[in-house]
Amino acid sequence: MTAKITLQTRVTRHDSILFTELEDAVMMMSIDNGEYYNLSAVSADIWKTLETPQLVQAICEHLMQVYEVDQGICQNETIAFIQDLHKLGMVTLT
Repeated sequence: MTAKITLQTRVTRHDSILFTELEDAVMMMSIDNGEYYNLSAVSADIWKTLETPQLVQAICEHLMQVYEVDQGICQNETIAFIQDLHKLGMVTLT
């Protein structure tokens, strides 16, 4: 079952993810499944904000300050991205 993610959901990186920052990108590897992932631009920025646990709302506020993006689009796409990360076991929700 997929977890319900809202603006009040707190998100943190999962401990089993190894990663390195490469300029605008982040290269990641899941220890649990041995898969590699590459995040670029906005996705990498979201990952960087998850250095400490963050509310989805705070992530969106950060993105709207950095990028020219409509609030509704930002919230919808950020929630969808976090859902994808959660399904892959890359983040923990609280």
